[in-house]
Amino acid sequence: MNNETLIPQAAVVEEIRQDTPDVKTFRVLTREGKKPFDHMPGQCAMVSLPGVGEGMFSITSSPTNTAFMEFSIKKCGHLTNWLHMLEPGMEVTVRGPYGRPFPVEGELLGRDLLFIAGGIGLAPLRSVINYVRAPRTIWWTTPRSWTSGPPPRDLR
Repeated sequence: MNNETLIPQAAVVEEIRQDTPDVKTFRVLTREGKKPFDHMPGQCAMVSLPGVGEGMFSITSSPTNTAFMEFSIKKCGHLTNWLHMLEPGMEVTVRGPYGRPFPVEGELLGRDLLFIAGGIGLAPLRSVINYVRAPRTIWWTTPRSWTSGPPPRDLR
């Protein structure tokens, strides 16, 4: 695992999942088949397609997942259009992590949490939601979600 945040490393796109018509989730591994680097919920990384460009994207996989790293990317510009044309087995470069993580091991530890997001704004929250849902020694309230309509009766 690379601990140098400024040095890009090659990553193989292992799997691509079509989440919505304009959002795909890319699962990446190093050429050695490992997760590129450790991160905490809410952090991001630079993803590059050499010769095309580089952009900063939220890491959407949970840090508790040690096997791979995922990025959910909306098709909305030059670089993201090219990324959406990738196929499994193709390579990108990644570097990071960057940004201040959510304080899940500090002030949020053991507290009830409410997540509100819309559209691609869910991407940075996906990592923290899966992190707090992972088996832990601290008891967390079970997350609830709904997609449309009025909030559930217990949240009014």
